[in-house]
Amino acid sequence: MNCVVAVLYLAGVDSWMTNRLVIMHSHISPFYGVYKPPGSDRFPLPASQSQVIRSDIKVSGPGTYNAIYCSSTLEVSKVKEVITQGLTPFSNEEIIPFGNSLLDLNTCREQISALSRGPPSLQPVTIQQLLDLRVCSLSHIITLVHEGKICVNRYKNFDAPPNDQSLLTIKIMTELPLNMFLSSNQIFRTNKKLDEKILAWSQGYLHVFKRATFWERWEKITEFGAENQNALEICKFLYQFNLEKKREIPNKEMNELTLMPIVETEYSGEKKVMDKNENTKLLDQINGITLRTKLPSELVRDDFYLYHDLTRWGKMPTTT
Repeated sequence: MNCVVAVLYLAGVDSWMTNRLVIMHSHISPFYGVYKPPGSDRFPLPASQSQVIRSDIKVSGPGTYNAIYCSSTLEVSKVKEVITQGLTPFSNEEIIPFGNSLLDLNTCREQISALSRGPPSLQPVTIQQLLDLRVCSLSHIITLVHEGKICVNRYKNFDAPPNDQSLLTIKIMTELPLNMFLSSNQIFRTNKKLDEKILAWSQGYLHVFKRATFWERWEKITEFGAENQNALEICKFLYQFNLEKKREIPNKEMNELTLMPIVETEYSGEKKVMDKNENTKLLDQINGITLRTKLPSELVRDDFYLYHDLTRWGKMPTTT
């Protein structure tokens, strides 16, 4: 059984992101794509002849939802093609959230270029000084780091390779609050105390964080700019998260993988329509594909910080 995961984000009135649909899989040549959600159903509905089945879904109001698409006959790349057919992919700039301000990415680019040409005494030295200029959001700064226009000397340069040609170099003197990095204040947390993890929207993408210390410090284990490779960690998280929720609330809002009606497939060279018994046999072959469609969330706390080496010695954050 080859499966592809879909995650739907529906924005609320106070959202910093637009609606988006993530399609991903963690098989050979992993894939992560962001698309505009289709129609009123918001999740793609496979054609009856596609040989792809979809988990039941129930979409109601703002939030983050997940679904799974599987086929016993198609390769995972073909399953992805079936799901994404007719969908409009987001451009890189459409994916980036606008944040809780009206700052514009192009304006940020222009201001960074202007600052680089000005006297060094007027150039910001720390990330907080750059943010205080109110020309760039943190999301824009991370984007420009990956464009090679800014270099940051902490947090592994936000996962971007060093660039000797950057227009501006800034310092991060201490750890930053996790909520500064998030595109939504809703997070999803596992209950495993020895391996506690968070799934959250950051830079408009899904990212996974793990608890780094006994303090509320969280280390990002996925990387900015490596979305396809991140799919494995995200899929692993969703599997564990759904499994936990199934145990906690076994009979509430859990949706089994169910067959779309009149789906045709090939068995022993004989074409036929699957009946309920065959569908049950397929379900018996799949371990753990029971979803709570809407992911239960919690608000990110103000005392959550993104980990770096200062916290290794238990130092608390100070002014950046």
